[in-house]
Amino acid sequence: MTTVAELAVAPVQRVISTCTAYSADGAELAELPLTGGSVTADARRARLRDATLQFAADAGLSHDDIYEILVTPGVQLQVARGFVLVGGSEVTTPVGRFVPSEPQQSRTQAGGELSVACSDASAKVSRARWTDSYQIASGTNLADALNALLADRWADVVTAIYSNAVTNTIGANVVFDYGESSDPWADAVSLAADHGWELYFDTSGVARVRSAPMLDPEAALFTFERGDAAIITDEARSSPLERTYNGVIVTGEGSELEVPVRGEAWDANPGSSTYYLGPFGKAPLFYSSPLITTEAQAEQAAQTRLAGVIGRVEQLSWSMVVHPGLQPLDVVLVEQADGSEVAYILDALTIPLGVGEAMSATAREITVTY
Repeated sequence: MTTVAELAVAPVQRVISTCTAYSADGAELAELPLTGGSVTADARRARLRDATLQFAADAGLSHDDIYEILVTPGVQLQVARGFVLVGGSEVTTPVGRFVPSEPQQSRTQAGGELSVACSDASAKVSRARWTDSYQIASGTNLADALNALLADRWADVVTAIYSNAVTNTIGANVVFDYGESSDPWADAVSLAADHGWELYFDTSGVARVRSAPMLDPEAALFTFERGDAAIITDEARSSPLERTYNGVIVTGEGSELEVPVRGEAWDANPGSSTYYLGPFGKAPLFYSSPLITTEAQAEQAAQTRLAGVIGRVEQLSWSMVVHPGLQPLDVVLVEQADGSEVAYILDALTIPLGVGEAMSATAREITVTY
């Protein structure tokens, strides 16, 4: 996969976006003539990515041809964004693998339009609702449980969740109820989160888990600069206080527990703008789960969830050269008007697929002293 650094090492001649359609068995169907749209990735929700894609007919595929591909059962769309460099070589990176959810075609005298709303592969798991209660025995390795759950709902799912890395053991019998309102993907995400992990599908459609992000400015992957670099030209910001927390209190209330267990995690860094003993005060987020059965597990879950909310939330929008290698939960530096650099952790990104459009981001400012 192309890295952020590789996307910035040579002069750009032309921006490109591509969309390749694959059948349910993984065979390539066609390269679709993508003309615009956007991909949104948001780490604050269970479904990480969705997209809106726009197509135009070309010499090889008519609108009707493309529409028939989009409504083919099991089809997936691999979208990539990148550049053609001055020498003619292409540098691209995947920005998502998607399941079409709503193709729309209109016919006019001028030829018509064709677009499709998409979601990442978690939609296939969500829609495969439980038809019977699904049970996981106490003592099961978490990686094995997640792999089995996903495969139960989608036989062709591809996972990279390994028991030698995810060593947690489920401490209580788990039962997921069946019915119209059931959501196996949400159940799997909650199961992972209760043990300190975030479950997601990556940009190539592989199910993975990751631990809490490192809120460390020294780990920044990229710097968005001003001036001659022309990375940032415009900027707007807002800071919604109601979405800013500096602590998490987790309670385990399983039926097998005589007394509920509790874990807490706070922003304890005096250099942080949301230091819990500082002017910001205490603003905790509360969470409870029947799957949390020990104080150690409650503490771990609190630390994981704190990493997802700590720091001042700031909505940033800027005009810039799009860098599709960035992902939600990456740490970046943003140059301010006075030349200083402020570290942010990216919660959400919207990557345009058309030429001349700006990337936007939702980020949390990291103002800490190390």
